[in-house]
Amino acid sequence: MKIGYVCSFKGQKYNTNSEQVIALKKAGCQTIFNDLLDRVFDDQSNLILALEYARAGDILVVWDTSTLCLDSQNFIDIIQTLQQRDISLQILAGNFLEIKPRSWESRVMLESYSVLANLERKYLS
Repeated sequence: MKIGYVCSFKGQKYNTNSEQVIALKKAGCQTIFNDLLDRVFDDQSNLILALEYARAGDILVVWDTSTLCLDSQNFIDIIQTLQQRDISLQILAGNFLEIKPRSWESRVMLESYSVLANLERKYLS
């Protein structure tokens, strides 16, 4: 089953006719979770619900990586959670298509984002 996730910020009212939602529906998402955040680092409670709702073999579908999370370390944590639970990730925008658990693509992505997260942490401190 494909499960969609949309994240909007205050002022970007969630809209069932938005480009992201239409793309998720076209991609075959039966269920779409959304968060409306006030600030960048607000808790994405519906993302947590989407991850709990997903079962092994399901596919989490997002518009792009920034929809999923806004910092590299959080992205790494989400990818690891997906891999542990045997859930694939499909990214609609950009050069990514589908990242399957334990595939070489997911390992490369995870390692790349680990390097970026370490650089991000270094420059922020």
